[in-house]
Amino acid sequence: ESLGLEAPAWGLIRLDGRERATLTHATEFWKTFAPYAEQFKMTTGEKPVVALWKSVANEMHQVCRYGRLDFLQDAFRHYIETLYALNVPQMICDTKMIEEGRVDEAKMLIVPQGIYLTKADADAFKRLRGKGVTIFSESSLGAYDGDRNRYSATIPGFGLDLELGVREEEMTSACHLPNVEDASVRKGAGADDVSKA
Repeated sequence: ESLGLEAPAWGLIRLDGRERATLTHATEFWKTFAPYAEQFKMTTGEKPVVALWKSVANEMHQVCRYGRLDFLQDAFRHYIETLYALNVPQMICDTKMIEEGRVDEAKMLIVPQGIYLTKADADAFKRLRGKGVTIFSESSLGAYDGDRNRYSATIPGFGLDLELGVREEEMTSACHLPNVEDASVRKGAGADDVSKA
């Protein structure tokens, strides 16, 4: 790769084309590794233990609701970085992958901000649950019924409250909780809904 345009950026050669020590070390490494290269190429990584559910429809709902996608993107990034730091094999999946059985070997399905669901999504979650997969969801799972285009009467929606054995009641969104450091909220100067919370 001494002729490639990227080689100087990789630190293998100098800009004038002379070799750097890095090239020598890379060459030595390859000589040592070469006998095992084919065997290494045939290995596969560990199967994912955790799957993170992603839905374009849920993303669109987030954009319509907030005018941006930051909250959901941040949630995904935090889950991925945490799992990576803990060395937990992971994958991103969608409902179709669940229906096709490509997530069956996972131990946990994480549903970040799964507010917008359809019956197909909920049925896929129930299918995984039946396979022994733990469903880890943030609040308001299925709060918006994508099939009827209205908010669900129960949360989680689509019978997931019964399937998962949980039901949200008297919810307060975290964005309405006062910051105790904010003196104006402590003195009752916050909005009425914040003050009630």
